[in-house]
Amino acid sequence: HEGDGAGFRSNLEDMDPVADRATMEVAGAPQQTASQDKLVYTASVSLQSYDFDSDYAALRAKAEELGGYVDVSSVEGLPFTQSEGSGRRGNMQIRVPQAQYETLLAYVNQLGEVTSSEESVANITQQYTETQIRADNLKAQIARLQELVSQAENIEDLIALESQLSSVTSDLESLETQLQHMDQQVAYSTVSVAVTEMPTTSDPAPSSGRSFGQRMADALRQG
Repeated sequence: HEGDGAGFRSNLEDMDPVADRATMEVAGAPQQTASQDKLVYTASVSLQSYDFDSDYAALRAKAEELGGYVDVSSVEGLPFTQSEGSGRRGNMQIRVPQAQYETLLAYVNQLGEVTSSEESVANITQQYTETQIRADNLKAQIARLQELVSQAENIEDLIALESQLSSVTSDLESLETQLQHMDQQVAYSTVSVAVTEMPTTSDPAPSSGRSFGQRMADALRQG
């Protein structure tokens, strides 16, 4: 079957799993309308809070109420109510369904005194479309390679085909991961909130940083 083997090798040479992302051109893809655009919304807000615990908890509760979740949250520093405290700083990254993005942003903006705010919208439609086309092309290549594997009549051809099938499958999995990530970015908008605790009139003045013993010695020296 030497002639058959040459035919298989010719099929292999004709199939480049990565370079020829195949016959379908981007221009041939369905045209995206404005309503189909893949848009990623993000915002960053810094605010001052005179009721840190309540406001920070309210942010989390609002995220859940809107069908979202807190992706990242961190708090550093000590509250003003502690003798060594100079205020806390909290950072929370919230993800909410895109339809709830404006609602969450409006809520955040009225929660405390806003010191800075930034919004951005990224249109990833072209990137998404091109990635989808490459993935579809690789699926077609996989189907063809699987057909050739089933027809292989010698070990040499089978090994070559299975090696290429493994490579193309790996490329496809990578593209599908990218598509899933982009879908997630579009479906859930991101609002990052930085909250700085502010002192109230009932809070003690921040400590000078000297220990209790040092402050007692100072008081004795001062008579």
